[in-house]
Amino acid sequence: MTPDAKPTVLVIDDETGILESLRILLKNEGFTPIIANSGKQALEQLADLRPDIVLSDVRMPNVGGVQVLSAARALDPEIPVILMTAQATLQSAMQAVNEGAFYYIQKPFRNDEMLAILRRTPEATGREPLAPPGDYEARAVREWAAGGDEQVLARRGPSRGDRGAHRVHDPAPGRVGDG
Repeated sequence: MTPDAKPTVLVIDDETGILESLRILLKNEGFTPIIANSGKQALEQLADLRPDIVLSDVRMPNVGGVQVLSAARALDPEIPVILMTAQATLQSAMQAVNEGAFYYIQKPFRNDEMLAILRRTPEATGREPLAPPGDYEARAVREWAAGGDEQVLARRGPSRGDRGAHRVHDPAPGRVGDG
């Protein structure tokens, strides 16, 4: 990707409303969104599209987000894959982090939260590729599971020497996936 090019984001969800909201948000914020309404459709397009970032729902019929994550990482081990879900469990969060997800975010999320995550990906910022996930992320996911009303956005790899996860407190207006 050239410095002036808009990062392409393959957005995958089986909920049309979320797809449309994310398409509008990303387009307005300088990304080039590519929409897939199922994991199966995303897998069929992934090799030809070669997106800079993959943003996928976890729970979808037939082909889920973790399968999309595995396929994307098999195609390009450095591609940032962000997984989102309305039904987060400790097991799914741990699996996502262990499989190499760049972030794991719970729906509903605020638009500014999602944009901040997307802007931190290597392809969006031009930074060096990220290291594989570590124990800190797994601990952060465990803390989230015990914490109740907080979201943990598990992040793999270093950012200025900082490995870890970010806590995001209770919802605010402007959330995508509410409802």
